[in-house]
Amino acid sequence: RLARLARALLVLARAQTGYEAPREEVVAIEPLLTEIAASLRPARGVEVHVTCQPALAVVTNRELVEQALVNVAENAAKYTMEGRIELEGRAAEGTVELVVRDTGPGIPKPEQPLVLDRFYRASANGSDGFGLGFAIVRSAVDALDGRLRLESEPGVGTVVSVRLPRAVNLVES
Repeated sequence: RLARLARALLVLARAQTGYEAPREEVVAIEPLLTEIAASLRPARGVEVHVTCQPALAVVTNRELVEQALVNVAENAAKYTMEGRIELEGRAAEGTVELVVRDTGPGIPKPEQPLVLDRFYRASANGSDGFGLGFAIVRSAVDALDGRLRLESEPGVGTVVSVRLPRAVNLVES
């Protein structure tokens, strides 16, 4: 876990300082979401589903997108004790929208903007961690010129969506 965190911080530092521009490539979304879903260790009985058009892709930096999605999906798996976790990819007006939806405890409204800050940990989460997960997500999405949206309702769950520019169709690419 520390090795993954260190790698994420190094990739983001290089992108943010401009020392190394994120390398762009065509990233197929369905295999990426399937790989992330398979790596999750959800609570017993929690279902993980992937929904994505097979030909959906985006021109972006795979490492940064993967790091952002892994952080969001692992948070969902960590806090969802029953129900389901959904990973979805869809085309949206020339962009790709990547969505992670869970039926976890949700985040209280006043804390929602704060969870994107470094070292902030929600008061009621009762879990160990560094408070860096969503801060890394926000930094990665910013480095990719994307948009991040977090919606959460206590007792219902959380939806995190990442919208990235430059959607492509694998059949055409």
